[in-house]
Amino acid sequence: MNEMDAKIGRLETSLRAYGDEIAEIIAIDVPQYMLKMARKAFIEHVEFAEGMDDATLRFFKTKLQELGQQTAKSLRDTLSEPKLWLNVENQSSGKTLEGNVEVAKELANISMALQHFLDSEGLAYELEPYHTPARFIEGKYLPGVIEKYWHTHLRYCELLSQKREQSIQDRRSIQAARWDNG
Repeated sequence: MNEMDAKIGRLETSLRAYGDEIAEIIAIDVPQYMLKMARKAFIEHVEFAEGMDDATLRFFKTKLQELGQQTAKSLRDTLSEPKLWLNVENQSSGKTLEGNVEVAKELANISMALQHFLDSEGLAYELEPYHTPARFIEGKYLPGVIEKYWHTHLRYCELLSQKREQSIQDRRSIQAARWDNG
């Protein structure tokens, strides 16, 4: 293995680690997001809220917490797939994951799951889409981790491009030698 392959391998390892860290932080945030948004919907729809007794409200919140935990686990499992973090066509240098289309699709499922739950409970409310949190969660600042991910991904793509160019040059040299010696 040459030096470039070793660098690419180290960057792939870093990208997978950033992906795991991002997935873990988001998984912690998902139940909190769901509770926050459901609370907002509950308070804004006074008629719905007033029609629910305390026992029903407790049951509603329990089901909501279960949904949050299930969604977080499912998301963590899905985002553990290395391809999601390595094979990204769009580049970004920001503090969001919008440039990673496949991950962004998975994040959209968070608000869709909550929307389905609220609709099934009869609470008509149009949710804001889920956005990655811009606050510290268990001592980790997700926008900073995302920024490191994009920086590393850019370097990874540059090295892959250099490797492809080197391969083309090597193949051309071989063919030139064949031509000249043949």
